[in-house]
Amino acid sequence: MVEQKYSTFWPRCCAGVIDSLIFVPYAGLAIFINFHSPVFVRLPLYLLNSSVFLAYSIFMHARYGQTLGKRSCKVIVLDVSEKPLSFSQAVLRDIVGVILLPIGWMINIPKIMHGLDISMDPNLRQSTLECIISYSTTVWFVVEVITMLTNNKRRALHDFIAGSVVVQKSYTVPQPATTAPASSSAT
Repeated sequence: MVEQKYSTFWPRCCAGVIDSLIFVPYAGLAIFINFHSPVFVRLPLYLLNSSVFLAYSIFMHARYGQTLGKRSCKVIVLDVSEKPLSFSQAVLRDIVGVILLPIGWMINIPKIMHGLDISMDPNLRQSTLECIISYSTTVWFVVEVITMLTNNKRRALHDFIAGSVVVQKSYTVPQPATTAPASSSAT
């Protein structure tokens, strides 16, 4: 039986949708700028676009324990001991993206440098490596869901890797506020 505070499957799904929707205006603007732009504009735009969501996820989890989507769905990511998440744990939660990002750059930067529009050209064929990455990310997602649904704390594979757990915000113990020591004054 899953303890109520770990019953986070649906809030996490909703949080993912919300986090994706947050980036829709940005993506639309990026597509607009990318359309028929010269290489010197498309290349930095590609580098930014390919890393912005990953950076958002790592920063928000490290700093606040939650993305805006998780915040709106009232769940938070904590260390497995239910203390705040560390930066290294936030990176480990997104380790697949951290590994795949530079591989994607190695594949796509040469294409962009040769003037190809990787986002719009329907005639571009995926290399074998790109197909493997595509299929492996799908397999990763399925394994994540299966892992999450088969343990009592609803920890996905990335939670096991990072030593983290997602809990409903209403069940977290507030961290004590830190106060500065009183200064002694001479009389």
